[in-house]
Amino acid sequence: MTNIENDNLFLNLLTENNLKRIKIDSELIPTFKIVIAKINDFFSENGLMNVKDWNSFFEEFLISDNPDQLCIKLGRLDNVSHGGEYSKINKEIVMNIDDTSPNGISKGICHDFCHEFIHFLVMHDSNSLNAKISDSMFFNEGMTEYLTGCIMGTGNNSFYYREYKMAEFYCKITKNPFAYFLNDKFAFEDDYYAPMNLIRSSDKFQNDNKLDSYLSIQREIINNGIDDCSINSFEDFANIVTIINQRPRYDGEYINYIFERISNKYLEKMNLDEQQKNNIKDKLITFCKVSNKYQLYDDNEVAEYLIDDLHIGFDKKGKHYNDFPLNGTSKRGQIGFDGVSKITVTHRDKTYVINTEKMNCKNWKEFYDKAYNDLEKEIDLLTMQTIENNESKTSFKR
Repeated sequence: MTNIENDNLFLNLLTENNLKRIKIDSELIPTFKIVIAKINDFFSENGLMNVKDWNSFFEEFLISDNPDQLCIKLGRLDNVSHGGEYSKINKEIVMNIDDTSPNGISKGICHDFCHEFIHFLVMHDSNSLNAKISDSMFFNEGMTEYLTGCIMGTGNNSFYYREYKMAEFYCKITKNPFAYFLNDKFAFEDDYYAPMNLIRSSDKFQNDNKLDSYLSIQREIINNGIDDCSINSFEDFANIVTIINQRPRYDGEYINYIFERISNKYLEKMNLDEQQKNNIKDKLITFCKVSNKYQLYDDNEVAEYLIDDLHIGFDKKGKHYNDFPLNGTSKRGQIGFDGVSKITVTHRDKTYVINTEKMNCKNWKEFYDKAYNDLEKEIDLLTMQTIENNESKTSFKR
């Protein structure tokens, strides 16, 4: 039976008595009510009401008059044109005054306020000496923005675009990521080396903003995700392959190594002889690659091109898929289409022309569906044969 009172923990903040006890500017109360109601709905629907003792948390940090009580106010933030800021040190959320709005409150204030309030939920009582998510600006902002997008239904439309994409991927490959995040923890079984390596990689990206550093974060997430996942069936195998193929960046060569690693992990669970394993392993890896193409291009007729180091696909309408051209020293990376038959790609100061009339397009969904069905049937047959052989051996011994 659902605990109705527990499902409304956040709504209790909106009672007249509690609103009087919260330190909040009156102009922000309407925003507070909207955001708290959204958080309550999302937390209730996604099993997040019990990840902390929210009653005690709110009593200590939001509705009781003490040195740790949060203050929520309008103000002017230096070098910020909109949004807001949470400060654990100052025990406050400051929502920036928008001079373009008559009442000083921006149109997007509900999203921005939700973002800052989540920072408060995660960080205000966090004091662990172990490596934690808030030690990394990249993961802290990415997870906060991703959770905000889920709660408010606003998606990825913020300044933290790349952080959001990586957080979204991290949440797909881990178990109960929001529950861990709200306790300022990473959701990996390895709670020592994994957090340290992720923080190190993310800090490097924050400093140099390079693709290699971004890929390093992605690789750490994939490595730890594979370590934690169980692959006991072909469905499990296909699911983890699908998730990995939804990574933010392509990283082809490294992912080929990951495909082999996943295939080996699955094969360890299958009671096959060496010849059978070798035969099925090639097919598993081929399936991984077909799945990758399907994730990249969905149900579209696409032709693929390798242009220098650029892995890109186009349909005959000029729409591109996967990588985007990089800037050079004198030209901006870009794609042009004349609306008829000519696609122009400018990548690293070089220009390439593709004639859509000469494209060899494929629909990778069709390849994926066939590969999935064929491989599933073959594995089922091998499993049945193995069971029959084992039973036959057992009968013979008797």
